Amino acid sequence: MYDSSAYRRTTAPRTNFNRNTGSVDTATPSFVKAHLDGHPLKEFTTPYIRAGIVTSTTSTLAPNLTNLGGSAVSEPNIAITDVQAVSSYSWVESETPVIIVPGSPNIWTSKNPRYVVQDSGMVFQDQNAARMGSNASPLSPLFASIETMYGSNSGVDTSHRGGFDYASLDVITDRNNLRKLLRWVSGPGTAANGRAAEAFRIDVQRVGKTCVFTRRDAQVREYITGFRGYGHEYEKASTKLAEGCEDATGHHRVVRMSFGGLSVLLRFEVDACVDSALATKQGEGDLLTAFSGLTVRSAAKAKVPTRSSIFGLSVRLQPSSALLSNGQVGKREIVPHSSLIELKTRASHRSLDWEETYPQLYLSQTSHLYLAQHQRGAFSSNVVKYKLESMESDAMAAPEVRRAREGLKKLRALLEEILDEVRKIDDESVHLSLVGEGQTLSLYKRKEWTGKRLSDEMIRVMKRV
Repeated sequence: MYDSSAYRRTTAPRTNFNRNTGSVDTATPSFVKAHLDGHPLKEFTTPYIRAGIVTSTTSTLAPNLTNLGGSAVSEPNIAITDVQAVSSYSWVESETPVIIVPGSPNIWTSKNPRYVVQDSGMVFQDQNAARMGSNASPLSPLFASIETMYGSNSGVDTSHRGGFDYASLDVITDRNNLRKLLRWVSGPGTAANGRAAEAFRIDVQRVGKTCVFTRRDAQVREYITGFRGYGHEYEKASTKLAEGCEDATGHHRVVRMSFGGLSVLLRFEVDACVDSALATKQGEGDLLTAFSGLTVRSAAKAKVPTRSSIFGLSVRLQPSSALLSNGQVGKREIVPHSSLIELKTRASHRSLDWEETYPQLYLSQTSHLYLAQHQRGAFSSNVVKYKLESMESDAMAAPEVRRAREGLKKLRALLEEILDEVRKIDDESVHLSLVGEGQTLSLYKRKEWTGKRLSDEMIRVMKRV
């Protein structure tokens, strides 16, 4: 949603990375290599090519990585299919972690504001990590929302008491992690704006065959002191809070999907949605059944939604305003996936970076992109609206979209390589980190009791022990 490409953190110290385009001076946050244990277990390098060179072993846990590629890169179609909504939640402004399940994104009002003030004050880089604190896993609300839906917490009636099937997943991750890996695997100088990929870190933990990727950022919140565009203020002015989410501060959705055959559980933030009264539900199928059994048992609790506590946070059920004949509060369905909107604002003289935007939409299968253009905060009366399925044929977006799809093929192959290497390590208690710096993506062993690992309770839930 951010208006300015400058809306990125800048940190010191500095280091030089060697790239094919020459030496590039890039800021490397100190947290990227914090708590890493010794030499990398594996190293991936760009450019991403089919044939690679095997280097010597530097660790008893795993051999060094080869250059990547693999047959998947040459396959003509690497697609995301079988998308199913698993859960959703909205964060609540509170001193302790509280989420609303299923929650709702803000609703698009169709009233395009003509003027907004520039963004200011505190903004979240990663609301999940910010609200869960320095020690708890930022994936806690993901698990809490799923277990509220599929588990047997007090106050919830559901037809899914068998529990969610985590064991069949290959990857659990935030969309943000995949976008970082995509930028890296696409290589330097491929983005439309030519910017170099920032150094990054993703923590990795294996539970059974499932590899859990935890997002790690240098800053989880930031106080805006200079000009950073109009994106946040425009979102506030062009949307309204949903019923039952009047104190919500951000909405996240969790979907299960197949990414070229890999089973991925993906979490992502949602900016807005089309009013459900206007959105079609045709073809949603299982996307809506996930919350079809979610009710609050007692009519007496209609005014004060039921709460439960799990994984270190409180869960508040979002009731419907209607009471059923049996005294139960009416069912609150998850927002249809086809109604989700990504909001972007841009100065009228700036073009949209489709090589960044298209993967953001495609990875989460977000149906709508609304682009609001302005001149110094004075917005055009017309919002440019795009649909995901038509972007490849859109004259403005098509060339960049086609290049982005080539990057997605490489991302799929890279994920498979990473999974293979992590699964070679027999000991699940070994915690790992992927560190991207310049041309190199390295897999490190991390020192014990560092990072934001899954709690023992989450691991038991994943294994249903």
